[in-house]
Amino acid sequence: MADNVRLSKVKGSVEISDDDLTILDEYGNEVVHWVITEIEEDPKLAFTIAYTVKIFYECGVDKIKEIIHLKR
Repeated sequence: MADNVRLSKVKGSVEISDDDLTILDEYGNEVVHWVITEIEEDPKLAFTIAYTVKIFYECGVDKIKEIIHLKR
């Protein structure tokens, strides 16, 4: 049996449309955003996006912000 993910503790949101995916913080500020054309140009990017969404649900949006800050 799979572990249950407690989404009630997640602050922020993941918004997915036909053309893009955006992760927002709890105030509605965009943290990361990808458009479908980026994935079409570099299909390996899909793995990065999937991993980022995983981090969002497991560790929260602050962890994503921390990782982005470290890479700049």
